[in-house]
This record gives sequence, C-alpha cells and structure tokens, in this order.
Amino acid sequence: MLRLDTEVQYVKGVGPRRSALLASRGIRTVGDLLLHIPKTYQDRAHFVGLDALIAGQDAAVHARVYLSRVIQTRTRGRILDVILTDGVGFAHAKWFHGGYLQQSKMFNAGRALVLYGRVDFDSRESKFVFFNPEFELLDENETGALSLDVGCMVSIYEEIGGLTSRQLRRIFHWTTRFQLQFERRTVFQTSGDAFSKFIFPSPATILTTSIAANRRAIDG
Repeated sequence: MLRLDTEVQYVKGVGPRRSALLASRGIRTVGDLLLHIPKTYQDRAHFVGLDALIAGQDAAVHARVYLSRVIQTRTRGRILDVILTDGVGFAHAKWFHGGYLQQSKMFNAGRALVLYGRVDFDSRESKFVFFNPEFELLDENETGALSLDVGCMVSIYEEIGGLTSRQLRRIFHWTTRFQLQFERRTVFQTSGDAFSKFIFPSPATILTTSIAANRRAIDG
C-alpha cells in the first residue's frame, strides 16, 4: 500500500537509480511525484485516416503493416522502412538505425498498430512519412485506447536526467493504480483517481483544480 510519504524508489518502475534522478528535481516521495504535473498534453485520442494526412501536422493513426524492409545507407546506417495501410490509404514510417526492430520481427505484414508522430511529405517519392514515431503494436483483441502513448490524451513531461516522457508516464501509471492512504485532510476521497485525471485525462476532462489547490489539500 503506497502512502504519500512512501519513498519514490518503491514505486514500480523506479528503483534506486531512477529515484536518484527524480530526487535531483525534488521528487523524493509519492506525494512529490503526484504533484509533478505534466508540462502539457497532446491530443492523440483521435485517429486520422492515411488518406487525410497533412504534412507538418502531428497525427495518430491506426493501421496495419503492409510491408517492412531495411534500407542500408552510407550516412544514417540502417533505416527501417515500414509501409502502413488502413485499407484506404498508405503511408511510410521510418526509424533511423532501426535494423534491430526488423530483427525482432515486430513489423510482420498484417500486424496492427497505433502510431503517433509528425507527418512529413517526401516530394521525391510523393509519399507521406513519419520519422521515428512513437508506436504501440496491438493484438487482435486490443484497441488503441489501451495504450498510454497513442489513442488517448497523452501527458507530456520534461525529460529528467535521461528519463523520457514515455518512461515517466509509465511510472505515474503504476503510482495512480494503487490505493493511497492520506494521513491528512484530503478532497480526493483517499484514492489516486483524481490525480489520475490530471495525468491521464479524457478529452472531455476539464482541469479546474489548480496545482496550488492540490498542495493545500495534501498539506492540510
């Protein structure tokens, strides 16, 4: 059972090394962690059809692998090129130095995935391309809503000593899954649910409680 004064190293996914990184930003306890509000949010909840992509915009897509291959280059090493289709259109996703992804056979033809990134347009080959996008591979019974990175409203954190925003989202996810015991007066009904709404909001969530109000509720 986590408490607000529990040392952050005991949260799943943290441990001694990562707790030292978090401590450099003043995050030493579960309470400190929950008050580390995201710097912004990205709307990755709405999928865009591959035939409706616009160059220069960030987009989330739900598609299947049509074909994958590794391209050997002189300057950028091995580039993994994955051709995506949603049954209507096509697009490419490319990862520089991505040969290891191909070796793991994650992108076999027909594999479903959700993906998020900036849309670029390759004028030479007349195709839309995502470079080094974030992605989640899906099983047949999964949907993008199960992801912490794509298919939902996504919290964005400043990187902390090598801890990426993606890694921090997973740490917060495990923190808010546990019941919290609050020793002092609280407006959160002794659970992590309200904090979870700040960290993993739905598109309809209206964030009306300020950080200062949160701190007053905890400090009593």
